[in-house]
Amino acid sequence: MRSHNCHYLGHISKTVGTDGGLSVFFKKGLAFDHTELESVFIMIDGKLVPFFIEDISMRAKDDQAVIWLEDIDSIEKARELCGHDMYIDRRLLAGQADIYHSFTGIIGYGVYHSGDKYIGKVQDIIEHPGNPLISIDAVGREILIPVAGEIILDVDHENGVIRIDPPDGLLDLNA
Repeated sequence: MRSHNCHYLGHISKTVGTDGGLSVFFKKGLAFDHTELESVFIMIDGKLVPFFIEDISMRAKDDQAVIWLEDIDSIEKARELCGHDMYIDRRLLAGQADIYHSFTGIIGYGVYHSGDKYIGKVQDIIEHPGNPLISIDAVGREILIPVAGEIILDVDHENGVIRIDPPDGLLDLNA
């Protein structure tokens, strides 16, 4: 997994117990469903290394958890991961309310329908609770696209391009 396909999730601060538990502080304000997490990436020596999650226990504060990873079954193995940053696949955040964090820097990106049909440029991000929208300037006409995994196919940060597959009629609203 390349780093531009991942999003910073948090920091591993210390071990918990003797069975490999890790205390993680998640990035504040990051909206994601921890029950949906199957794997994470940990930055080790400049590379993202994948780990499968065995269990995760959220703490009273939403930004803290204890996490157990596959094959990390001792305090010694867990200590090796302390101080490292943790990442998740960006696509897991595509439908979340924290659009400002998961789509940092997309203003000005070109938006294309599925393949090559140019729609316009991202002009703004509108955060409505539970329904964030991307505002697209389509040659002087505003088009609003919900931030949803079934609509946004890909965000290519290297080329400044977003590919979408909107349902029929969505692009014709506000026409």
